[in-house]
Amino acid sequence: MYDVYLMWRWLRKCSLSVLLLSVLAVTTPACKRKDAINRVSTTKEGVQDDRGIGAKTKKRVETFVATRGPLHKRVRLLGTLHGAREARLSVRQDGVVGRVSVAVGQRVRAGDVLLALADAPRKELWELAQRQEQLARAHVRRMTALAERGAVSLRELELTRKDLLQAQKQTREAQEEWEHARIQAPFAGVCASLRARPGAVVQQGDVLLTLVDPAEMMVHIEAPADLLRRLEQGRSMQMGGRRGTIRAVASAVDPQHGTGLVQAALGPCSDCIVGDTVRVEVVLQQRDNVLTVPLSSIFLQDGRRYVYVIEGGKARRVPVALGLRTDRRAEILPCPAGGAKEKSDESVCLRVGDTVVSSNPRRLSDGAEVEVARTRRKPVEHER
Repeated sequence: MYDVYLMWRWLRKCSLSVLLLSVLAVTTPACKRKDAINRVSTTKEGVQDDRGIGAKTKKRVETFVATRGPLHKRVRLLGTLHGAREARLSVRQDGVVGRVSVAVGQRVRAGDVLLALADAPRKELWELAQRQEQLARAHVRRMTALAERGAVSLRELELTRKDLLQAQKQTREAQEEWEHARIQAPFAGVCASLRARPGAVVQQGDVLLTLVDPAEMMVHIEAPADLLRRLEQGRSMQMGGRRGTIRAVASAVDPQHGTGLVQAALGPCSDCIVGDTVRVEVVLQQRDNVLTVPLSSIFLQDGRRYVYVIEGGKARRVPVALGLRTDRRAEILPCPAGGAKEKSDESVCLRVGDTVVSSNPRRLSDGAEVEVARTRRKPVEHER
């Protein structure tokens, strides 16, 4: 019985030893990791040195170099493409379309016949009337010379002149009949639209063709009423990579939609489609050669606006005054003579070449030690 008791004590000691060894095996690596973290701690916001938890943490920041450049404030609108020189062509009498000599997108020359009615008179009739007029004119000249010599009477001369007037009338009528039944190109251009086909019945005044001159395109913009007051002739606009100029601004507003028409000249555009809806940007305000910063670098504190400038590895708070503002950037107004004065009585002013924190400045404090992760030295586009 005593032997059993000794065996039980020995097994209990062994189990306690195994349990103690297991606890040590688990806790030792954790202690080592904790000790390593205390020596060197790298976080998202900064790097902690080997002096332990009580050491100061350097915040990692991204910066940019303050530069000068243009600043444009733009507004985005929708417009419709039109030709600066555009003709809506129609027939001047009722009839049936007989021949269509043009297709959409085809280039034509001035004077080309684009469409003719089926029962249109032939051009030979007009040419015959012209020859008869020429003969009547020559007969009048001959009779005038004979009347001056007294070979014919004045009555015969007057009858000859009446024949000339009648021939001129017939020529005009033949010309009108020929022209009214046809559509000719008034200038060289491109067929933008075609609403006729052979055999179609048309009436006088029906617009069948639209001809545009691609040498210069226009954009018709429907601008809100409050924006019309800020637009003026000569203001620049942009459509994609093409630049244009506002030519005309409506002085009246459509009461149904509350918009007014703004016309802008776009210049030559070989790949533009007349009637296409396009996105345009109109410059409302413009500044040249000004100091600008991103809006993300500005923060408000105690009713004033500041940015952080990096000097000697520390963030220095600098007050700024804003001018023109856009969606992304703001103009920094020049400091008054002598610079802005703070409690330290030192001149603090943002200047060209300063290294400025570009984003999330609120996590910093004046005089905080920082580590610059990246500096953007190329000037950012002083955009819209």
